[in-house]
Amino acid sequence: MKQLEEDVRQALNKLGLAKVPEVSYNLNPAVLITEAIQNGEAVFSSSGALVVNTSPYTGRSPNDKYIVANSDPDIWLPKELRKSALRTTRN
Repeated sequence: MKQLEEDVRQALNKLGLAKVPEVSYNLNPAVLITEAIQNGEAVFSSSGALVVNTSPYTGRSPNDKYIVANSDPDIWLPKELRKSALRTTRN
């Protein structure tokens, strides 16, 4: 267990999060949901689903999306998307 804590701390340090005082990891779903609700990080929907608002960090940047180029004339590619060769995506 001590080694796991050291590994988690090292990973946080690499991400610039060395000063985070307390870290919870590998929580079971019941504990995770309880903590999220108690910390005001989530709410339950009317159907009982856990709802978390992650904005403004939702979705992926258009610059992070790639489509494998092919010669199909029926496929239209927006200019914002970068084409990638099939051999590149397999590596």
